[in-house]
Amino acid sequence: MSPQGAIRKKCLSCCCSQSIEVRLCSIGNCPLFDFRFGRNEGSSTTSLKAIKNHCLDCGEPTTQAVSKCDCKKECVLWPYRLGHNPKRKGLGNKHPYKINSK
Repeated sequence: MSPQGAIRKKCLSCCCSQSIEVRLCSIGNCPLFDFRFGRNEGSSTTSLKAIKNHCLDCGEPTTQAVSKCDCKKECVLWPYRLGHNPKRKGLGNKHPYKINSK
């Protein structure tokens, strides 16, 4: 599941699985608000940062508390709680601007 898909599922869970309630959501200060339809609806942040901010709001607002969160079975956002996509671990160039000198 993608981070956007996880946000959509979380929003549906919050609204008792009623998609019309997700559409009518009035909690504009929720970090997930702009992503509630499973895509970015005008936010300047990324879905991963939105999830991280939501997790900071959910419990004790410290990165350490978020990393030790034990809601793995209950929360669809849990894999993304640190602001990283675990499915992309090890992909991409870690130093895209590093010049290889030979």
